[in-house]
Amino acid sequence: MANIIGKGGSKPQKASEQSTQQSPKIDLGKSTPVVCAHCGYDVFVDGAKFRKISKLITGTPQDVVVPIEVMLCGNCGEICEELLPEQMKVLAEIDKRNSEESAS
Repeated sequence: MANIIGKGGSKPQKASEQSTQQSPKIDLGKSTPVVCAHCGYDVFVDGAKFRKISKLITGTPQDVVVPIEVMLCGNCGEICEELLPEQMKVLAEIDKRNSEESAS
């Protein structure tokens, strides 16, 4: 069985700490919506992709599974590639090429 590494990140802030931080004033009227490239829908839900890293590479006793947060279209379920981390965009292209090669 593989280890699952949790998402890193900062600790949740206390309510008193949140109120002291100031957010920049942003005029949403000057923004543009992020929409699904497949169907044009503009609501997304959280999802996760997982990448497995061999124990030979990590030097751990077991393979390591790393979760990667993705946003899925709330209508058609496609991954919003615009919101993917850059490294995941590159990996998606590599995975696509590998699956095309194995299919032929």
